[in-house]
Amino acid sequence: MAYIGCQSPTYGQVITRWGRRVAIGAWYTDPGGCFPIQTDLPRAPNTAVVQLTKTDRQERVDHSWRSCSAIISVEGTIKEMDYVITGRGRQRTIAARSDRAKRRNPEPMTFEDTASALTFVRSASEEGYRFSGQELVDREYKRLKYVYFVRNVGGRFERAGQDWGPPDPVFEPGDVYPGGPRNGMQAIVLAVVKGESARANGGDVMVLAEEHPIAGGLLINADRPPISEVVYWEAMRRFAEHQKQEEDRVTQYGEIRPLISLEHKGYTFVAVGGRLYYSQSWKYFPDFLKDYVPAVFGSQWGEAELAKPEAQRHQVVQWRSQAIRFMNAQPPLADRRFAAVPNRIMAAYMAFAYDLYTVADNGRLDEVLLQRLKNRDQFQGARHELFAEATCLRAGYAIEREDERDPSRRHAEFTAKHRGTGQLISVEAKSKHRPGVLGRPGDPPAPEKFSLRFGGLLNDALRKQPSHPLVVFIETNLPTRAADRVYAFRSLNPLVPSRIMDALLARVRKEHAGTESYALLVFTNHPHHYGNPDEIDPRRHLVSIMPQHPQVGVAHQHAIAAIHQAANLYGNIPNELSKADG
Repeated sequence: MAYIGCQSPTYGQVITRWGRRVAIGAWYTDPGGCFPIQTDLPRAPNTAVVQLTKTDRQERVDHSWRSCSAIISVEGTIKEMDYVITGRGRQRTIAARSDRAKRRNPEPMTFEDTASALTFVRSASEEGYRFSGQELVDREYKRLKYVYFVRNVGGRFERAGQDWGPPDPVFEPGDVYPGGPRNGMQAIVLAVVKGESARANGGDVMVLAEEHPIAGGLLINADRPPISEVVYWEAMRRFAEHQKQEEDRVTQYGEIRPLISLEHKGYTFVAVGGRLYYSQSWKYFPDFLKDYVPAVFGSQWGEAELAKPEAQRHQVVQWRSQAIRFMNAQPPLADRRFAAVPNRIMAAYMAFAYDLYTVADNGRLDEVLLQRLKNRDQFQGARHELFAEATCLRAGYAIEREDERDPSRRHAEFTAKHRGTGQLISVEAKSKHRPGVLGRPGDPPAPEKFSLRFGGLLNDALRKQPSHPLVVFIETNLPTRAADRVYAFRSLNPLVPSRIMDALLARVRKEHAGTESYALLVFTNHPHHYGNPDEIDPRRHLVSIMPQHPQVGVAHQHAIAAIHQAANLYGNIPNELSKADG
């Protein structure tokens, strides 16, 4: 089996920001509201990363092929090498290839050593002649790595390959890419980019091209109005900048819709799925999250919880009250707003609120799950299922509910379908109950007394009869020191898990006839609720296990592995709202 491990997952919320202090003893702390939108807003498109800035472009653009003329010849126009250098031992032969070089040197020239050949090469290079094989005579000449991106008819740049070429690129904007058409399409070079943008995309030189249809040997260019070079490159710069921002967003928050908000007449509006929430006091996204949970759970439920003694309140209500106390205790910044590294409780509340938002915005917040989240006794299991749903959404999956009315078999929590590949999985989520933790009765034991047995949870999940390859999420629910005994690897190269984890997997394998009846196991430990509430949020743990031999039904292992990467995004929460103004 393959182990995928993160001893301490990375998470991006180093500092949380909010706009103002708020009252503690009220469920609704803001007189905002919500109303439905007719249709769901579109999902964010998948985009490949291509960085391109105006200062990076190397050549002037010939825009004739992008103008309103409809047809362009498919004859190749890339720069031709003037001479070819060959040779064995010390001897070198330089033969003319281009017409202008043949007029200058009609016959091949032989040089007895590289020094004399190099003298000719440098002299001809000063006159603008180009050489193939120059590295045979010039030790300082280094071939560069070229990476190619093609923008298809859908407007996306896709990586199209790589090779090695001369430092002086042979391509110019407007060139027809060599090699002939493919699938009725011909590529035209848009830009040749060096510098940081090329290095960020894995090469020394980046060639951007665009596909156009051909017919009868002619390139058909859709009618386009004339456009100035300045306008074109500004549009390209903004497009590339947007692509980079979108790639960064997906890297940090996963394959979910971007946060959609705007300001209008003193109000901030935030879209969540098919609903639009608004307030006059939200300055940062955590301001919205603070009020989002009350809006979803409802005023009647919240006021009933606040009427109870604090120790008897629902866990979410306790988290929220303690988070507000923590926020209010922070000194204001120069702009009269507030910022702090979140403590345990604030991190727990914000992570819960963001997972709730993610599921509602990208899928469908199931009413059954919502009622379980509002139930104090069922909250722990429902919270972990919410985490599993949010993780699958961040991994690029869509959620489909199981029909639990079918009594013929035990159902998983939900089914998920990977949007990019169509890979289907069944998902089961289990969380270890501990006395005195997350609303359970009793007192938490000392760290060394915590049970490290999880076989019962895992076996119960594996006894389900899923319709698709099974992914199991297990929350071990341990203090950090106890979790280290379970998650710490004995070796990192190769990865060798702890003896406790190894024994657990061996025992489960034995109880299931020596088979690994799962596609992925995701073990997590999110210990927000252990220790002093005012402590900084503690280190988390994540380990995932994939069988060496994929289950039947696993056609896209990378889609399964994406779930581990998405689990590592837990706790990454945006601070900023969108900048759009209405």
